[in-house]
Amino acid sequence: MLIIREATAKSKDGRIDQSDFLNYASSSSRYSLFTPMEASIIFHFASRGVTNQRLALIDFAQLLDPRWRAPYEDAEPQGAKAPKSLLSSAFHSTYNFVLGGM
Repeated sequence: MLIIREATAKSKDGRIDQSDFLNYASSSSRYSLFTPMEASIIFHFASRGVTNQRLALIDFAQLLDPRWRAPYEDAEPQGAKAPKSLLSSAFHSTYNFVLGGM
């Protein structure tokens, strides 16, 4: 996000295209941070599929939102497992060890 923020700040109109992004990313670092395919994917999703469009920082902010979290999946309830005995746990570990050795 820092590279996008700096690249849009350096442009005259506050918008960048894919080539501006790649040029700034390569000049701001000693090593290449983004491949052309990665930049293409970022620009594709930030522009919502419209090609050859110059994008502002707000377009990228919607794509790279740091507050986004994966949806909570209630597939397995917490604490639903019955407690195992020490002997049962040892047999289970031995069984897994033997299967891994095969």
